[in-house]
Parts: sequence; structure tokens; C-alpha cells
Amino acid sequence: MNRYVNIGIITLGIIVSLVAVATFTMNQHGNTKMNEIYTFPAPEERVIASFGLNETNPDRTVFLENPNLMDSFIIASEADIQPYHYPDGPVIGFGKEGNGSVAVMIDETWEVNQSVVNTIYDRLSSRGKTFNIKSVPCKFIRMSFLKSDIAKDTMP
Repeated sequence: MNRYVNIGIITLGIIVSLVAVATFTMNQHGNTKMNEIYTFPAPEERVIASFGLNETNPDRTVFLENPNLMDSFIIASEADIQPYHYPDGPVIGFGKEGNGSVAVMIDETWEVNQSVVNTIYDRLSSRGKTFNIKSVPCKFIRMSFLKSDIAKDTMP
């Protein structure tokens, strides 16, 4: 075969592969809406406190129906709770749960201080008001740090 024919076949194969990958990874309806990442519900014994999680809270529905709003809220709230991040405070993680609530992960070795939990929620609640959210659905969950085996992770 001619060298140009081989190059053409290889190029065509690459293009077809890229189109196939793009087709399979796109949302079926072409909708660019962010998909909600559902997490396993935290076992009740790990929940330190929760706020605004009742089914009648309209703000929970707002977050469920507008994941981009929830993402914006979480990004904006990071600075508000930064003083409480580990090692200066008990917060080891912050994000969203699949049920339309914000999740604040608390170091499991931390001795629970309800006034600190309330202060962190008050900061989230204040930020929520700037988003027209009156009752931020939030759960404080006791978690442990992930431990990795550095030697194992760096081995080829």
C-alpha cells in the first residue's frame, strides 16, 4: 500500500475513535447540566449535627434542582470556614451530598464542641443568605483521614 493511504487510514481511525469517545461520554440529551454526584448516606452514628434537612425545607429543593448554585455556594463558603480547617480546626473536608445538602467533614479524633459546630453553621448560614437561601441544608459528619502507603504509592 501507498504510504499516504496508510496515513489516511490511521488518521480516519483516530477521528472515528475520538467521535465514538465523545459520543459515549456526552449526556444523552446534549444537556450540559452538571450531574449530581451521589454519595452514600453517612451512618447516623457518624453524624454530629444536621441543619435544614427536613423534607419541607424549600432551600434543599433549590440545591437539588440547581447543582450549579450549590457548587457556587460551596466555593464561596470555603473562605468563610477556612479558619476552622485542619490543623487549626476540626474541618477536614467540605462539599456536597447527593441529597441536596452540604457536608462538613469533621476529624473523628476531635472532641465535639457544639459551639464550634454552631459557629461554622452560622457562617454557612450567613453565606446562604447572600444566595437567598434561608436555611442551608447541612450535615456535620465525623470522618477519619485517608491514610496512604507512600512507599507503595510511589513504587513503579
